[in-house]
Amino acid sequence: MRILLLEDEAPAARRLERMVATVAPHARVEASLPSVGQALAWLDQHPAPDLILADIELADGRSFDLFAQRPPQGAVIFTTAYDAFALQAFEHNGIAYLLKPIEEAQLQAAFDRLYRLRNTATPQAGPLAQHALQRLLEQMAAPTRFRERFLLRFGDRYLPLEVQEVAYFAAEGKGVAACTHDGRRLPLDQTLDQLELELDPSRFFRVSRSELASRTAIRGIVAHFNGRLKLTLHPATAEEVYVSRERAAAFRDWMSR
Repeated sequence: MRILLLEDEAPAARRLERMVATVAPHARVEASLPSVGQALAWLDQHPAPDLILADIELADGRSFDLFAQRPPQGAVIFTTAYDAFALQAFEHNGIAYLLKPIEEAQLQAAFDRLYRLRNTATPQAGPLAQHALQRLLEQMAAPTRFRERFLLRFGDRYLPLEVQEVAYFAAEGKGVAACTHDGRRLPLDQTLDQLELELDPSRFFRVSRSELASRTAIRGIVAHFNGRLKLTLHPATAEEVYVSRERAAAFRDWMSR
């Protein structure tokens, strides 16, 4: 499998290449390019790649600008710090939309989806099984109902918990705790990854690997070393909370809405 990587941040590009080597050792990253202009020039001189790993915000524009001029022949896996372009991504042969910082398991799942789509492709559907992509588009376009409450079990008792009562969700040992505005810490069965999909993204943001925070829980934001942001949450967390450099811009955008 021949891969073209579009990423304007060199550390992120190197990290992604290492993960590709792990999850898809048979694949080969043929070029890693930071801009739309360089990608256009490369595509003019080389056969179309089987897969494009594309950040959305590049050095001189968005990868959508590239695909408007050179519609992708193969699949595209989008890698971005922004959650606002998902539907547009699926309109450009996107088969996965991964939010930074990307974990190896997420990339593995995206490659697994690519393999499944290829196995179900027909000559009429094309190499990416367009009928499967259409189903994804329909799912993205459908009205979304986000979780509003939990029903927690404690022995033979059940406790309802409204989402609006939760300040943030935090990884705790092998589980997750819902930390309420009044200081309670209640265990949940869901993982943070599952909660991130179930909760309204206008109200909750994955501020770190260990915390998914509501806007009302964030009491302080300080610029920190290497482009990170240090947050103060209420109730206070056991460990300091930092938004990564890769997600700092998306977080600032989310907080300003």
